[in-house]
Amino acid sequence: MAGEWSLVAFTIVGQFAVGMYLFIGGPLFLGPAWPGAAAAGARLALLLAVLACLAVATGLSLFHLHHPLRAYKIFRNLGTSWLSREIFFELLFLGTTGLLIFHELKNDGGAGLAKALFVSGGLAGGLFIMAMSRLYMLPAVAAWDHPHTPLSFGLTSLMLGSLASAAYFGLSANRPDFYPVLPTLALVAVGACLVNAALLAPGQGIFGAKSRPSLRPPGAATSRLHVARIAALSGAAVLLVAGVAAGEGRILGIAGRPVVLLASLLLAAAGEVSGRFLFYRLSGRRS
Repeated sequence: MAGEWSLVAFTIVGQFAVGMYLFIGGPLFLGPAWPGAAAAGARLALLLAVLACLAVATGLSLFHLHHPLRAYKIFRNLGTSWLSREIFFELLFLGTTGLLIFHELKNDGGAGLAKALFVSGGLAGGLFIMAMSRLYMLPAVAAWDHPHTPLSFGLTSLMLGSLASAAYFGLSANRPDFYPVLPTLALVAVGACLVNAALLAPGQGIFGAKSRPSLRPPGAATSRLHVARIAALSGAAVLLVAGVAAGEGRILGIAGRPVVLLASLLLAAAGEVSGRFLFYRLSGRRS
């Protein structure tokens, strides 16, 4: 299992980057959360954070390659390989983010161009996650060739992005009018991830795909990972329920300091890390 750490990190960090881009960037680029310089600073900070995540994810992905210096050859199979498409869409997403950073630094006031670039980047990010999930849906690996794979990858981005958005806007000195909706949205996303894990997790979920017979000893590691995932996601959901019940965007009465949302984000991320290790553990390969 330890041998798959780079893939676990790459997929989750990449999905988190797309989630942040969409859920924090959406209000900032398409429906301004704040006017003037505050919004410009927030947009630039977000884009730099997304760019950093993508750079880390790209670097981590190279650790899984036997010959990293030959990685450029991957684009020779763009028409037939989902791996090539995954990297292509990631680089397209990264490039669009870079263009947006350049646009923000120029500060030329071209709001229409910024919106067009943001939408283009969002599409590239969505295609990046789609290609990532299609890459793993292999008929030879029954535990992966299952609806849980695209659902898990997409819901991870949705959950982490919505939690990050709720925490980010909650930490702001002047929270936007739509802020009270964000903890509820995050709670729905965590609930969806929890249901997906309980029902469809490969090898462990009620309706999850079962691995084919193997000479490998079954071991208890996969069960522990599944329990850890369910426990972490449940903890995040409980904290969010408490936060939403407080109302008016107040998290357990702590106005302007969404400590509970940050804790929920950490728990949710920990749950998805456990689930992703479980995902790779059931591939039938040596770990």
